[in-house]
Amino acid sequence: MSAAALLAAAALAAAAAKPAAPKPGGPPPGEEFIARLSSMVAEEPGADAGAVREQDRRIEALSAQARSLGYRAAPALAAAAADARRPFKLRLWLIASLQSLDDPAAFDPLSTMALDPATPDLLREAALRGAANAPVSIRARRQTLCGALALELGPASLSETLFELRPLGCELDGLAALEKRALPGGARADWAIEALSRSLPPAALDCLDRVFARWPPGSPERLSVARALRRRPAELAANRTRWSWRAQEMLSQEARSPENAAGLLALIGAVGDPGAAATVDRYLADDDGRVALAAADALAALHATRYAADVRKMYDGFLQDPRFETAPGFDAIAAYDRLGAALRALTPASRP
Repeated sequence: MSAAALLAAAALAAAAAKPAAPKPGGPPPGEEFIARLSSMVAEEPGADAGAVREQDRRIEALSAQARSLGYRAAPALAAAAADARRPFKLRLWLIASLQSLDDPAAFDPLSTMALDPATPDLLREAALRGAANAPVSIRARRQTLCGALALELGPASLSETLFELRPLGCELDGLAALEKRALPGGARADWAIEALSRSLPPAALDCLDRVFARWPPGSPERLSVARALRRRPAELAANRTRWSWRAQEMLSQEARSPENAAGLLALIGAVGDPGAAATVDRYLADDDGRVALAAADALAALHATRYAADVRKMYDGFLQDPRFETAPGFDAIAAYDRLGAALRALTPASRP
């Protein structure tokens, strides 16, 4: 095919993919779609459960086709979805249709509904999901979701907000609301902790520190905080002395929780302060094999070669060590390999 023919074919394909412009004098884009959707929803009252399920499948398929309407349909869909006089279920499908546009034009109306105090909880949840997945900048999505945290959210919309914030985090003005959700009594505190780990300002680390202090020793949320802090290696390194001391203090509070102690040893390794090696070395003798392995990993991360002999002793006695006996959920082969990797890191000139 000639170059001219290729260009012509590309132009035809682009024209086919582009939503058609509204006909002069015709209804605004999306009005016919809204009317059809309204008619299908109106047929459901009084129908039996099986018929409603089948109709919902048809409505869902129609809603997913909204993308073919193009960005010009966003105003009509948004106005109908925000109209409190329309049936609740229809408004829910209209919000789904807005999301199906997969166009930046849908973001503002979805965000407006999400932040409107008058929006019912389930509709707000749908609007938040649509705004969080709209093809706009991360900052725009983050601002809407973090702004929602300042509202009195119902259970559904609060869970949706925290779920969507996990990979995004907040900026400085949203940290206080996010920290509040991460404290005891907050719904889905683990999601809020993860969102704090993704938040932009260095002050997020101070939030995580306070969250750790508020949860009781042995709680899984404390382990979540340790993991969250490890996602901020640059800021840990920038204030290494402070975080090395703080991580060791956290570790001293978790003697009764092997899982938490192992997570905090990993945090000490991530901080990278060689001065913490003596503290870490003591945990090689811990009664729990998970803690001992984490201590070996941390010594390797700290490049604490002076303790290589202690790790060598644990490696050589592995098969006779009752802490590493095969048990449900414990992979002895993986543990042995892990210990060998730590030893190689501490004795690069030799092989275990």
